[in-house]
Amino acid sequence: MSEIIRDTLITEILCKISDFSDEVKHFEEKYGKNLSCFIKEYESEDEDFDKYDDLMAWEFAQQGKQYWENKLKEAKSVL
Repeated sequence: MSEIIRDTLITEILCKISDFSDEVKHFEEKYGKNLSCFIKEYESEDEDFDKYDDLMAWEFAQQGKQYWENKLKEAKSVL
């Protein structure tokens, strides 16, 4: 039973990582750069609300991906 719970938990975490990774990749392809380069460029330009919306979504996706990658490491070390 614990094996099933462990596998289910890890599968759910991997799914979340995949979803966030896809969103990060979407923005990297859309702008042709990674998040840190985009932030530098964004901060040096005049305000652009469309880019700001993308920046917020991109940062959220990047943070979500990192969060769940850390949770995966924790789960593997505990289970």
